[in-house]
Amino acid sequence: MSNVEVNMGSSGANLVRVCDSFGHYPAPRKVPVLSRLLNKVGVFVAKSEWLSEYSEFLLTEFDPALSFQRNPARVLSICNETHDTRTFVLKPLRNFAGFSAGQHVSVEVEVNGVRRRRNYTISSSPERYESEGVFTITVKIQPEGKVSNALHSQVGTGDLVYLGKVSGEFLLRNPDRKTLMLAAGSGITPFMSMLEDLNQPTHAAATYTVAKTDRQWVLMYYVRSGEDLIFGKRLERLAQLIPGFIYVLMLSDKQGNISTTQIKKHCADLAERQVMLCGPGPFMDAARSLAEVGGVALQDIHQESFGASIPASNSAVLAQEAIKKGTITFKRSGKTVSTDGTKSILEVAESLGLNPKYGCRAGVCHECKCAKTEGRALNLLSGKVMDSDEGMVQTCVTVPYGAMEVDM
Repeated sequence: MSNVEVNMGSSGANLVRVCDSFGHYPAPRKVPVLSRLLNKVGVFVAKSEWLSEYSEFLLTEFDPALSFQRNPARVLSICNETHDTRTFVLKPLRNFAGFSAGQHVSVEVEVNGVRRRRNYTISSSPERYESEGVFTITVKIQPEGKVSNALHSQVGTGDLVYLGKVSGEFLLRNPDRKTLMLAAGSGITPFMSMLEDLNQPTHAAATYTVAKTDRQWVLMYYVRSGEDLIFGKRLERLAQLIPGFIYVLMLSDKQGNISTTQIKKHCADLAERQVMLCGPGPFMDAARSLAEVGGVALQDIHQESFGASIPASNSAVLAQEAIKKGTITFKRSGKTVSTDGTKSILEVAESLGLNPKYGCRAGVCHECKCAKTEGRALNLLSGKVMDSDEGMVQTCVTVPYGAMEVDM
């Protein structure tokens, strides 16, 4: 599918603009002088404790971009990557400190009158934000994904979304080490950010890339078919521009699922490499197992978890403990429900119609913490079981370990 901008938002006329091979678009229209002035007023209001919530209401009624309680970003362009995946070019309007390649950001949209947040990996380089003031997220529609469906069906060029915290530890910390990147589907997004970062002439890797090896970084990217390929032309272009970078496209409908034979064909030195994984759960489980069998040290296997880079040594614990059945009692609401360990406390609470607080939904920001008053709980990120009756738990990444009660 061609890379074209789609405009269906309420704030601009219908138009189509073609992006270049790196997803860049013509410069957007300038913000009106009055809006810039009121934006400064909004900042002043935010710092003035004596002004009420009513000020926020008045400013956002005039222009939602003037919100001083939320961090708005304008959608400058939308690019179709595949039949079910789009890239959104976002320009933060204030209070955005930047990011490191591989990190993700919390994005908030309104769905049926309810604010919903989800984390999306930033798919552009930090340098692009520093030079142009924009970054991109690349969103694939998920069948049950309220936010992904809203972004595809409701958000258009000129509209606003709201940003939360940038977080994540899935970073290329040692680019001087030989690296195998294994991606599947939309799991290509953090690698795109890393590779575009490596392509910057100011990147430290430029000083040793050629001297080390002509296969310094190998990316094996698995997609079902050619129609599901995201960033195809950009990846081919980066393979030409970055010395030592090898791009291997794997079409599962023709070449089958990931295997040892496939990996060894392109990385005979697998055991000497650090391995980075990002994609659907079953793919990462299979890829991690193959890396372990191939002799890769556990501490050299890293995967994207939208919260932390989970060491492979935790995998067996998580697989065993997460299936434990339990019950959750929500003390204040008086509700008790059985669980099978597949849903977090936060998800169970929402399914019961409760409205618990949350932020990143990834175990990063700690906004969802609540008191555990009885029982044991399992943290899915760390694999740690909380044994004491009392304590605080992160509801977005915690499941019951037997019977438990929370103050909710």
